[in-house]
Amino acid sequence: ILVHEIAHQWWGIGAMPVQDNTSCWSAEGITCYSIYCFMKKYLGEEYAQKQYINVWQHDWNTYKNAFYIQHPEYLEKLSDRDVSNIMGSFQNIRLYSIMPLMILKGENALGGTTAFQKKLSELYLSHIRQPITYNDFLAATGLTKEAIELE
Repeated sequence: ILVHEIAHQWWGIGAMPVQDNTSCWSAEGITCYSIYCFMKKYLGEEYAQKQYINVWQHDWNTYKNAFYIQHPEYLEKLSDRDVSNIMGSFQNIRLYSIMPLMILKGENALGGTTAFQKKLSELYLSHIRQPITYNDFLAATGLTKEAIELE
């Protein structure tokens, strides 16, 4: 928890969430990815794999296999309040697990940690005290939404 909160000192709350109720972009995702990188460096790859990537992957599997995610047409039959409760129950998975997995996929697409973190550093420095949008992230890294989507 401490490392997570310290990572927020860099990413803060400046990663502006997309207001579409389906996007995963937020300060939490980039912070969770940053924690993973820190833990991988200081506690080893095996630890980081078990405590972060495996947990994120489990959450992703839970999310993509959830009934209302697979069958969103049934949400139309529910009250707005019920839809809000159901979709809200997936919010933590989207922010704390899916987005870090997407970022990790971006890291791999760009050839590894060093190249990717250089681009993140440039993004951070170019947006000090400014919001960082999902499009800013994509532009800075040269990635596309399609390149980091999870299957």
